[in-house]
Amino acid sequence: MSDLDENKLIAERKSKLALLREEGNPYVNDFKPLNLALDIHSKFDENSNEELKDIKESVTIAGRIMLKRIMGKASFVQLQDTSGQIQLLLLEMSLKMVFIMNSLRSGILVTLLAPLALSLKRRQANSLLE
Repeated sequence: MSDLDENKLIAERKSKLALLREEGNPYVNDFKPLNLALDIHSKFDENSNEELKDIKESVTIAGRIMLKRIMGKASFVQLQDTSGQIQLLLLEMSLKMVFIMNSLRSGILVTLLAPLALSLKRRQANSLLE
């Protein structure tokens, strides 16, 4: 990577950080995750979507973004914590959420509090954020 490319990348990151700072403290660190991806999978993978809706349980998880796919009103994020990976589904995204998703890059650490839903494709418990 040339110095010019590196300087451009640093400037872009500083610009994104400035926008995040306008929304508040971008380095809040008082979040305490209560769940791990492996525990969520082992507890909920066998449940149907209807059962998960009846359970109405939310999870609190923190991890590193491994992959993100922004698809209009819905986006998917593959989150990895110390125990494994879990897929997050973000629905009905507001413009603010679209901005935040576009600002996030792979490898960044995030925290989440969300209800559960079921991936129809993989039949595994996922966090669902509306």
